[in-house]
Amino acid sequence: MIFGYIRVSTTDQNLDGQKNLISRYCIDNKLMVDEWIELEMSSRKTIYLTDN
Repeated sequence: MIFGYIRVSTTDQNLDGQKNLISRYCIDNKLMVDEWIELEMSSRKTIYLTDN
């Protein structure tokens, strides 16, 4: 079984674009994705702690 894993974490990335690239790679290499795993994550910001 082949899984297509797509994860975006910034607003500059999108799931459709990544899925399209993976799909084209699979076609070129005679592969077929059986199941897609799609994750959208928000960017994390570093939290700075100070001693007061």
